[in-house]
Amino acid sequence: MMAHGEDSLDLGIKVRQRSATVPVTEVTKLGSDRPFLTVHSLPSPLSWPTQLSRG
Repeated sequence: MMAHGEDSLDLGIKVRQRSATVPVTEVTKLGSDRPFLTVHSLPSPLSWPTQLSRG
């Protein structure tokens, strides 16, 4: 049961990352000093890749 729950959580994270269209490595960099939820609370998801590329 625990393994199944972990799989479901993994899929949820993958879906979020895919919908954000941000590379996992970039999300990890942002999350190093800020909570992962902060990334999702940004007003314009489509602008994330551009901002990350410039940064």
